[in-house]
Amino acid sequence: GPVAALGQLTAVLSMNVAHITPFAVTEGIMRGAARSLRPGGFLIFYGPFHVDGRATGPGNVSFDKDLRSRNPDWGIRDIAQLTALARPLGLSEPRVQSMPADNRLLLFTRQP
Repeated sequence: GPVAALGQLTAVLSMNVAHITPFAVTEGIMRGAARSLRPGGFLIFYGPFHVDGRATGPGNVSFDKDLRSRNPDWGIRDIAQLTALARPLGLSEPRVQSMPADNRLLLFTRQP
């Protein structure tokens, strides 16, 4: 179908969600943000993420195992997974900022 007009939101923020929900939730957040953000708007994810298939610290290794034991659809996502979804949605590659406790802040920008 036709592409919906871009929205007017300046930012969408998702904190500590991607790892405790099925990946389809993260996909939905990204699709919704791509539709709702104005050009130049930001999609921001905060939480634990793997980098290039590797945990960012020993705490995240055990945390990921614990999450997957509680629900096999949960788990720490790799930044590359989100980046691969971003491009076709009109979102930039993320700027990545390391945060305390092995967390990351991912900042995607809605392209014009």
